[in-house]
Amino acid sequence: KATVSVLNWIHKTLHMSMRCAAAALSAAALVLGADGFAQCLVLGCDGAGSNRVGTQQPLPTRASVSFVTKLPGAGGVRCLATSGGEVVCGITTAPNVTSGGGLYAVNTTGDAVWHYYPDTAVHYSAVAYPAFDPTGSLVYSAAQYNFIAVSADGAPLGPPLNETFPTAFYSLVVTQNGVVIFPVKDTGVTTGYLENGVPHASVQLRATVGGVDGVFATVGAPAIDDSVFYLMTEFSASPDGPAPAPVGLCRIYAIGVHRTLGGRMVPQWNFPFPGTCGNGASSQLTLMSNGVTEDSVVLAATPREVVACVDNDTACLPLFQRAIPGAPPAAATPPAITLVNNTAVLTWPATAALVLLTIDGSDPANPTFQSVPLNDVIPGLTFTRGYRVASARLASGAAGHLLFAHVTDTHGAAHLVCLQISQRTGFVVRLAWQVALPQSVAAAAAGEDRQMVLVEDAGRRVLVVPGSDVLVGVEVA
Repeated sequence: KATVSVLNWIHKTLHMSMRCAAAALSAAALVLGADGFAQCLVLGCDGAGSNRVGTQQPLPTRASVSFVTKLPGAGGVRCLATSGGEVVCGITTAPNVTSGGGLYAVNTTGDAVWHYYPDTAVHYSAVAYPAFDPTGSLVYSAAQYNFIAVSADGAPLGPPLNETFPTAFYSLVVTQNGVVIFPVKDTGVTTGYLENGVPHASVQLRATVGGVDGVFATVGAPAIDDSVFYLMTEFSASPDGPAPAPVGLCRIYAIGVHRTLGGRMVPQWNFPFPGTCGNGASSQLTLMSNGVTEDSVVLAATPREVVACVDNDTACLPLFQRAIPGAPPAAATPPAITLVNNTAVLTWPATAALVLLTIDGSDPANPTFQSVPLNDVIPGLTFTRGYRVASARLASGAAGHLLFAHVTDTHGAAHLVCLQISQRTGFVVRLAWQVALPQSVAAAAAGEDRQMVLVEDAGRRVLVVPGSDVLVGVEVA
């Protein structure tokens, strides 16, 4: 009980400090550690899903590969970063390996700091993207049969909880009031556990659409703000009934999580819109500032459209639904979203263009779009399938933001590029530097959702790029 009380006190204190900072930094600002270093505590780096890695150091002008760390038996690597200069990764067991998998941590030189393989008899063929709690002191992960929790130094909080999850799930998130959220694919079920492993609540998003019974199934990683999490969902007919024609209806849900005896997980609102949300791929949901009030804009991307509404806690007020100029005409996968102030950078896998969507606070219902062909900046490269793009805010006195991207050339070789984005009349994008990557990270598997993370320690800044069974460190200076 004492431990839970201390954790609750920490959550309340952190919540108050984040509320104070919200007016200055907006809902999508990156969480910074006490020492000023960036943290990447969930998929998308912060609860808003901004993909900001947030260094405030001067513009790096050069980069070089500083380490390649092999992860034996790994079949997939999904990484986070702490403010203490460590990268913590969820490890999926390779297909030809019969056991292992769990969590693995390295430092800025690529050396192993700790690892935790909770059950060597279990084949971890599907591991959720792990998540830290809001303080960065506890990390959670899960596979088909185990829910695990460790401290930031790798010490397990207890034995794994043996749970049989019905299907795979997206990234975990942790609410400010201490509930770990499991958004399960396909079933429309989302489950919450307390930080001590006790089941807290679950909700299934059942609905009848056009006389057809079914569920609104999660189709992407959640976003989170305080004790509310947001899900992108698409209607799926019940397998028990006749097979109807595809409905083509999506909903964004906001679900409140409460530490009470009743009403522990309650949908606050849903925002419906027509279309195909993800077409079997991972869609992205992002929270950003509307430039006028403290209400968040909920921005969702489908393969060729963006949809936005303004969350006022009881409803999400329609803002816009727009086709994306410059979107690949045959795109079946939604773009990844990376935030740069009030601008969303949209990138598609296996394409050579990025689109910048800007919401003007004076006219938020009419966003502006600017398409930037990547080949105009550096010829012959395309964004690599499965890798998110990350942005970083530059130090005072330096212009604009940096965009870090994993790209592939026409010969299939992998590169890491740093693009500098500055805003004048429209946006100007230029190449700051590029570095060749080992072939072991040449491509991500179809359907993978990987993020690069930035770690800073003792004056070193290292971008860590995960492969299927390696971590590649790129030191920038």
